[in-house]
Amino acid sequence: MRLLIVIPTFYPKLDKGGPIISLYNQLNDLSEKVYLEVITRQKLDKYEKFLIKSNIKINYEILNNNLINFIKNYLNVRKFDVLYINSIFSLHTISYILIGILFKKKIIISPRGSVSESALKKKLILKRTIINLICLIIDKKKSIFLATSILEKNELTKIFRNYKIEVLPNGLNHLDLHYNKKKNNFDES
Repeated sequence: MRLLIVIPTFYPKLDKGGPIISLYNQLNDLSEKVYLEVITRQKLDKYEKFLIKSNIKINYEILNNNLINFIKNYLNVRKFDVLYINSIFSLHTISYILIGILFKKKIIISPRGSVSESALKKKLILKRTIINLICLIIDKKKSIFLATSILEKNELTKIFRNYKIEVLPNGLNHLDLHYNKKKNNFDES
């Protein structure tokens, strides 16, 4: 299985919160079992470049801000089986959702708290438009939402009623997950 992780901000931007750290740790271990790449739009300064010590292929400064970049990134997605989208309210992640749909890829979406009631109060019209677009275009059979808690699962269920929603806590002991090649999924040990 080949997994593409799309996230607006990633390691080593540790000041952006705990999900970056937990996702980084999970992916580091997971990368020993499956091929994965991370795509982020963030820029690194010269000091942050020295912090990267990982067996994960991380692609920084990936932009879909013009047609040439969009086509290049579009073609790159073909080599992946699954797109794992983190956060849903950025142009970066929305563009990859669209690319994934065009290539009929399995899509995993982890909003990471961005659909909580308090978060939806800011820029309500824009966020409702994006949610409606996602509900309109994402295939319920080829997608799954990942919540980081039961509370987030309940919030997601209110918005994405007919979609499969699972809980994968940030503090998951990622060493207990094992990739089952025959089933093409992950099993807990």
